[in-house]
Parts: sequence; structure tokens; C-alpha cells
Amino acid sequence: MLISKWPDCLGYGLTEEHIPELIRMATDPELNNADSESSEVWAPLHAWRAFGQLRAEQAIEPLAGLLNMDDDWVSDELPAGLRHDRRQGDPCTGGVSG
Repeated sequence: MLISKWPDCLGYGLTEEHIPELIRMATDPELNNADSESSEVWAPLHAWRAFGQLRAEQAIEPLAGLLNMDDDWVSDELPAGLRHDRRQGDPCTGGVSG
């Protein structure tokens, strides 16, 4: 999905205070390995998408280990989510290149 089509997490009330729980959710092995037909499997993806909008540079280090997962969603969506900042139009690079 194109970044421009992603939901605006800020419009749903997510703020910087939610970042620690979003990191927990994004790195949770049970959620990342949930049944592909379950709704739980989508929780990490939605957390990844929120990080750039929240400018959550503190999420970069905990999420770096996920880039080794053999998962197309991780390789495509996670870096895009970290770079995306709908509020400023600037990437939240924080050491992530690409």
C-alpha cells in the first residue's frame, strides 16, 4: 500500500506516550508470528506505520532486529514506516538509510 494511503495515526489519538507500547507490540514474537488469518498478525504492521508519523526515533534500535525476519511485510513496510512523517513531510531517518 502506498504511504499516502496509510491511516493517519495522529488522527486516531496516538501520541508520544504510546511509543513504548507500540514498540512492545511491534517486536512481540507472538504477534509477529500469529496466524496469517488472524487480526493479531496486523498489529505490528500498524505500529510500524505509526512510528514515522510520531517521529519515534527511539523505536529504531529495538526494531532493527526485525529486519532479519524472512517476511515481505517487514522488508517493505518497516523501513517505509520509519521514514514516513505525515506531519512534516520529512523522513524520520534516525540512522536508517534506504
